[in-house]
Parts: sequence; C-alpha cells; structure tokens
Amino acid sequence: MRALRPRQPRPFLPTTAMGRASASLVAIFLIVLIAQGMVTWITGHESPLAFLLFLATLGGIAGGAMALGSIVRHRDRSWAVYLAVAVATLPMLFVLVEVLFPHT
Repeated sequence: MRALRPRQPRPFLPTTAMGRASASLVAIFLIVLIAQGMVTWITGHESPLAFLLFLATLGGIAGGAMALGSIVRHRDRSWAVYLAVAVATLPMLFVLVEVLFPHT
C-alpha cells in the first residue's frame, strides 16, 4: 500500500473567497477585452460589446481593489491575486489618464 502524501500547496490559486472573486472579475475583464478586440478586428467597426466592455472595465477595477484587500487584509499570497492586481492597474491607469487629460 502506498503511503498517503500530504496535499501539495497550490501557490497559484487564491485561498480566500475575496481572492477568488477578484481573480474571477479580472479574468472576465480580460475575456471581454479580447472578445471586443476580435469583433472589432473582424467587422472593422465598434460593436454593441462596447457597453459590455465598460461594465467589464468596472469589474476589472473592482477586482483589483478586492485583490489588494485580499493581500492586505487576508494575507493571500497566490500568483493569481498578484496577477489580478497587475492586470487591474491597466484600466485604472486608463481611467485616470482620461480624467486628467480629457479629449477636447
């Protein structure tokens, strides 16, 4: 009979509910962003997915804030949470630049 080994830790998966939610929101943001780019590339013009992209951007920003909360408050140290923070900085920077330097 084989000896049972202890469960191997998975450093890439979030361990808290807040970390899993933040990683999921950022993953949805990336999927919608890629889908919008593909539809725009195929059709040659903006699609009705633009409003969905706006909602996904808000979700990405919320996911980044939740990831920071998960890191600071719950000490979640998974790669997915750190990646969520890194990816969520992109829409945050985009919104910040649009607010500071609006198109005229």
